This record gives sequence, C-alpha cells and structure tokens, in this order.
Amino acid sequence: MTNISIPLSAKLLEAVEKRVHDGYEESKSSLVRKAIEKYLEDKFVEEILLARREVKEGKTLKGDLKELLKRI
Repeated sequence: MTNISIPLSAKLLEAVEKRVHDGYEESKSSLVRKAIEKYLEDKFVEEILLARREVKEGKTLKGDLKELLKRI
C-alpha cells in the first residue's frame, strides 16, 4: 500500500478527528479511504446517468464504426 500526504484545513482535520474519536471510523486513514471510494463510486454513477440521458435524448452514434471514424 502506498502512502500519500494531503494538506487539510483545520476544519476538515477537526471533522475527521471527531469521526474517529466518536467511534464512527477506526482511523483517519480508514475514513479517507472510504471517502475516496465513495467519491469514485458517485462519479461512476454520474457517468452512467449521463450516458442514459444522452441515449434518451438521441445523442448516440449509429452506424458502422469504421465509417464514423473516417468522418471524424
């Protein structure tokens, strides 16, 4: 596992430390890992929803991929 160093504002650090102190997380690093995982999951869901919306709006490419590539 690789370590990274991230500067946090006093407000964020206090919030992280409070979550750990109150027993919601086992450690600061565990909380940060979970936050990053949640962020990535949210971004993935956003991309899926955007793709579904684009399909619904007809913003899709149709036809032979080789021909479409030639046009681009």
